[in-house]
Amino acid sequence: MTDKKAFTEALGGVLDALSKGNSEAFEAVENHAAVQKAIDLAKAGKYEEFYFALMYPFEQVMDSIAQRALPESRNAQFLMKHSEFVESHFVNLIEKYEGRACSADKSRAILSHLLAFFIKGKRVEFNYSQEYTYHLPKKIFTTHEDILGFFEGVQRLYYGRPDEYLKALMETMKKGSDSQ
Repeated sequence: MTDKKAFTEALGGVLDALSKGNSEAFEAVENHAAVQKAIDLAKAGKYEEFYFALMYPFEQVMDSIAQRALPESRNAQFLMKHSEFVESHFVNLIEKYEGRACSADKSRAILSHLLAFFIKGKRVEFNYSQEYTYHLPKKIFTTHEDILGFFEGVQRLYYGRPDEYLKALMETMKKGSDSQ
């Protein structure tokens, strides 16, 4: 069986098992050749071969889905594919400067507004006069420019270029400290 066919079968098993728990999902694909090969490569400490045997094909599928769904915006594609990475940076800083309460809600609001900007061109503007504002950041990430600048920094950090991230991080930390 070719690597491509084995991967396709394994992917099919993963997609079928998505509604199950982690262990059940793994059990659904553990006997596929591509998965067994990846396990052997991981045990042997062959990180690069592991990546190309299992992770790279999944990334190609994710790239294709994001490109097909959001052809107009590379930033939207990046955010869809790496939302967990991006969100963790927002959440951690919100927790530091605004506290843990509702930090995930605030981060989700930020990412939702960012996607609307990338897809529809709608600037990030929060309505602080609405009835409920628990999900809106109060001290940091309150402006379109702050949010977009930090996102761009996180995006560059992901690709191994930390300079813009460090600059955005320092600006956010300064704004957070000034507001306390």
